[in-house]
Amino acid sequence: MHRLALVLGLAAGLGACAASPSKDLTEAHRLCKQMEQGVTTQATVDGCTEIIEHSRSREERVTAYNLRGIANEKLGRIDEAFADFDEAVRLAPYFSAAYNNRANLFSRQGNNVRAVQSFQAAIRANPDNTAAYNNFAWYLASRGDYDGALVRVEKALALDSDYGAALDTYGHVLMGLGQAEAAMSAFERVIVMEGSKAVRMYQEALVGWGYAPGRTDGVMDAKTDAALSACIRDNCRLLLD
Repeated sequence: MHRLALVLGLAAGLGACAASPSKDLTEAHRLCKQMEQGVTTQATVDGCTEIIEHSRSREERVTAYNLRGIANEKLGRIDEAFADFDEAVRLAPYFSAAYNNRANLFSRQGNNVRAVQSFQAAIRANPDNTAAYNNFAWYLASRGDYDGALVRVEKALALDSDYGAALDTYGHVLMGLGQAEAAMSAFERVIVMEGSKAVRMYQEALVGWGYAPGRTDGVMDAKTDAALSACIRDNCRLLLD
């Protein structure tokens, strides 16, 4: 849902172009910022590239590298994505979001050592990066390190108690630790916060695990509740695998 959901930009983001740019980058900014809404096209990459090549603002270039990295990954250009994230942190060693995105990419590539290093770098760069704590927790939980995951996800929730992605991770971690009642409470909070989207996601995962919620339409009913409870009891890992 969200773990591998990527972190997008610097605090100022892609705001106004640098003062008196040699080229009008208005359209390039619009295209590059599409990545913030999850729109991934070649035009998105081209817009970010134009900013990188012509903007006089280092902050804008760094943000564009990060956004282009996300877009390149979604387009299957893994080497290019790594290169973009690397350049973002080279230009801005404090840029926690790019470290986090790079860590997620390393984890998906199975490079565990580099993934951990990058998650740690993201947290060092910004100790308040809730997404980095949550993504690191999800990474650890998916590898069975529930104790390590608990420390990180509790930190994320201490920073933002209503962070739905972290609450979902928390539910998975508690499930792995055998705390079924607390895990169910965490998932119920996610459902209250995110509604039918979360219910549908859980229902589809339950079907995949063979728990037969009876529906996948995002409506929470007694059968879905029972299937989710059974999954939690069995530590079916729901979305972890």
